[in-house]
Amino acid sequence: MGKKIILYLFLLGTFSTYSAQVLIWDHDNDAAVSHTDSRKWVGTEKPVYDALRRLGHDVNIVRRLPSELHEYKVVFITLGYLAPS
Repeated sequence: MGKKIILYLFLLGTFSTYSAQVLIWDHDNDAAVSHTDSRKWVGTEKPVYDALRRLGHDVNIVRRLPSELHEYKVVFITLGYLAPS
């Protein structure tokens, strides 16, 4: 049990200090949510952006998907919660 806890703490520390280039593609047809901190209506990409920035990642938000994605380690796509009409 003790070895599992030590391994878990080691992995947690390793990944929490790793900073990645992250792209958020804002493709949600201007959907909005109530932000948990400010209680204002914001785009669905904003809470994702805030959480990733707090974790120390470099984050870019774009409205059009770039043709080259090789510089990013992770790509998030916000699709909103309503089907486009």
